[in-house]
Amino acid sequence: MPAASTLLGGVYLLLLFGLCLAAVAGAKAIWLLHRAKGGTKRAEKRRDGPPPADAGKAPKAPAPPAHGQPRTVYYLVEKKRTLPKTGCKPPRAIAFADKDEQKNG
Repeated sequence: MPAASTLLGGVYLLLLFGLCLAAVAGAKAIWLLHRAKGGTKRAEKRRDGPPPADAGKAPKAPAPPAHGQPRTVYYLVEKKRTLPKTGCKPPRAIAFADKDEQKNG
């Protein structure tokens, strides 16, 4: 029969799990309800505000090529780092001591 402290520990873990699950499910439900009611979106807020200061400047990055035209793709490849090979050493002979010599020391 398990001790009472073990049972209480199991009950505590189950309650903690249930509390966390309820908190996550509740937060997601509130977020979905907020979006369903038409909550304000960040993009809409930015459109209503004043234009950015660099609106008249030229874009920093070049425009992407039109659809269907080939694009330049760069691959970053790192060379595998290996130790220099010095060659194989010749095999060594393994000598075993007799059982009598091991007992006598």
